[in-house]
Amino acid sequence: DYSPAIAETADGKIWVVWHSRRLGNSDIWYKTSSDGGGTWSPASQVTTDPSSDYDPAIAEADGKIWVVWESYRSGNPDIWYKTTKDGGATWSTASQFTKFSDSDTSPGVAALSSGKPAVAWSSDRAVNYDVWYGIIGLMEDVNPPPHLQWAENEPSIPTTEDMVTVRAWASDESGIQDVQLVWWENGVSQPNSVMYDDGNHDDYSAGDGVYGVEFPPFSPPDTLVQYQIQIRDIDDNTIVAPQYRYSFRVFGKT
Repeated sequence: DYSPAIAETADGKIWVVWHSRRLGNSDIWYKTSSDGGGTWSPASQVTTDPSSDYDPAIAEADGKIWVVWESYRSGNPDIWYKTTKDGGATWSTASQFTKFSDSDTSPGVAALSSGKPAVAWSSDRAVNYDVWYGIIGLMEDVNPPPHLQWAENEPSIPTTEDMVTVRAWASDESGIQDVQLVWWENGVSQPNSVMYDDGNHDDYSAGDGVYGVEFPPFSPPDTLVQYQIQIRDIDDNTIVAPQYRYSFRVFGKT
């Protein structure tokens, strides 16, 4: 049993939620106490989905008990939630709150003075990991940005006789419009180079989300190449990642 969270409701009942693998899969469970923790109800499940659910949080808001958690049921970690209006006898269908294509994790939830549930979580949707927040029912996760999963250059240490390929794995919940290489040669900015996911630019397979661009050998020896990846999704959200520049230096052939 892991990652417990606790809340007291207006009727004085204490709720504890956590994630557990007691049935093999990682699910969200809870117990309640009506006498200040003297006795506890049997452990009950909030989630039974075959995917993994982690790190729950709980609060009373808008006349309901809200349980939010991190789930992999969409293929990557997003924030999901359920509610109950009858003390846990019945629960709403699980709803997805965040839709970013990489990592939304470690949620917390609290009731605002308006009575609405506010959620905070950790996300790398702005390239670095930062804390984000939203209000369920008022601030939905519309058009999250694309994400750079990784980038690489091959060979990693090229010589003046080597062709160089730069690859990048880009993802987005709605789809990618274009990917470009933003790059510098010896500190001088160069025109962006279009990257392709067609299987013809040393980018692995067509349509696999990995984009590539090929360069002829660089010269002279000791040329320094730095680069970042610009990704635009079909909703016109654009990022340039990472915040630092990848780089490689070209060596002379011996």
